[in-house]
Amino acid sequence: MSYQVLIPCAGTGSRLRKETKLLNKSLIHIKNKPIISYILEKFPNDCEFIIPVGYKGNDLIDYLSIAHKDRKFIFENISPYEGEGSSLGFTLSKVIDNINESFVFISCDTLVAEDIPSPELNWIGYSQVNDSSDYRTLEIKNRKILKLNEKLESNTNNAYIGLAGINKYEDFKEFYKSNKSEFYKKGESYPLSQMISEFTAKQFTWFDTGSIPGLNNTRLNYEPNKKVTHNILEKEDEKIWFTSNKVIKFSSDESFIQERIERSKILQKYVPEITDEKKNMYSYDYVLGDVLSSQLTTEVFDKLLNVLERFWEKKELSEKESLSFTYSCHEFYKDKTFQRIEGFLNMYPFSNKDVTLNEKKIESPYAILEKLNWNHLSKGLPVVFHGDLHFENILYDSKKFIFLDWRQNFNGLLHYGDIYYDLAKLLHGILLPHKIVIDGMYSISESEDDIRINIKLPDHYLKIYDFYINWLKSQDFDIDKVHILCALIYLNIAPLHHHPYSRFLFYYGLELLEKYVK
Repeated sequence: MSYQVLIPCAGTGSRLRKETKLLNKSLIHIKNKPIISYILEKFPNDCEFIIPVGYKGNDLIDYLSIAHKDRKFIFENISPYEGEGSSLGFTLSKVIDNINESFVFISCDTLVAEDIPSPELNWIGYSQVNDSSDYRTLEIKNRKILKLNEKLESNTNNAYIGLAGINKYEDFKEFYKSNKSEFYKKGESYPLSQMISEFTAKQFTWFDTGSIPGLNNTRLNYEPNKKVTHNILEKEDEKIWFTSNKVIKFSSDESFIQERIERSKILQKYVPEITDEKKNMYSYDYVLGDVLSSQLTTEVFDKLLNVLERFWEKKELSEKESLSFTYSCHEFYKDKTFQRIEGFLNMYPFSNKDVTLNEKKIESPYAILEKLNWNHLSKGLPVVFHGDLHFENILYDSKKFIFLDWRQNFNGLLHYGDIYYDLAKLLHGILLPHKIVIDGMYSISESEDDIRINIKLPDHYLKIYDFYINWLKSQDFDIDKVHILCALIYLNIAPLHHHPYSRFLFYYGLELLEKYVK
């Protein structure tokens, strides 16, 4: 049967503030795919979706237009979506005139394991829970629903899960019109409670993603996307989603996305072709191949270096451009490092001192940094660059390499950057593989001024390190410089991660810096 689906997505997701600071709550990911996509995939292709939007609504609309462009949507902007005058009932009142046939109501934080039936008959979804104090509940007898209770009105464990099939949509709309104040107060539950004798109960395996505990439980119990082989480290302001054979990159920073798009044209055959562009996201078709980290050998690494020698096209600069480039390198290396160190020490002020690190005395961070020859580090070699060249950002299928997640700029420069930064990024991935981080195969222990860090590198990474160093020598690159820039990378990213990984990165970087600084 033909029917509509109503998914309210206007709210701020206040119970998920950590996750929704920069995102509409329906875009929170489960196994690298937004919740809204899991919901849409539960319904036939000919369904029409009514989606009221508010908080971060434009991002949601853009996402759906990319990921589900074959679906039919009716969007309605809701204002206010928070504070005085806002409510689910108010939101629904703004779209009620769009309901013109039987429909399914589903909350944007509700996921279920089972198929969702059509609204051929009236039904309400429930799930049995251990603690029902946070939910409306159903009193049920022989699948018939006797009553829809408000929170704490009953001790039954049959939680209403924000999912219902409404066949008699005219009656639903009539109850809205007959008592708008109750509708504004209770939302969809008011007309449902008035029609309750006509509904049957349908039990579901429910995943409630509307709270942090529920979200965490869902992420633990949902099947992973088998296409995704990446070890993705979470970033607050960036997301990567895998949906409908597309890879969608999101950033809260519009300029970040627009520069990424521009640089994809420069890198062309080495990176995927962007197929959709929006203000805060872009997409490309899913690329076959496994991340290089899952199949790395010295032989494969040698092939990669051969490709990179062609990729790193040297740029001839005028005298004026050369001076400007040197200044850009100085800002990128020194100024950014000091800013990031300051940010880290604001988080951990007790780290600004001399310590014993792995039984060796090392000076305070600033004392070590002052010993660096920043002028030497800033004499970069301008080439076409990637900017985040580690093995999780490279796909390999035995025939070719595809580079992913290229940096948006090099201190504002789009067309060229310092080859030494790419070289240092490669070293960063060799000395600290992402899988090691994901699997927690590193450690840090601290006792007053005595710090010990440890990381267990697989044997083949040690061999790759030796191979890489010999290659750098053969190409006449400054090996110390590569190590120092690698150390600075660790220091720079330390404040961007959570404890204890942030502190491990900081001292791992200091240890490497102390070793190579002169």
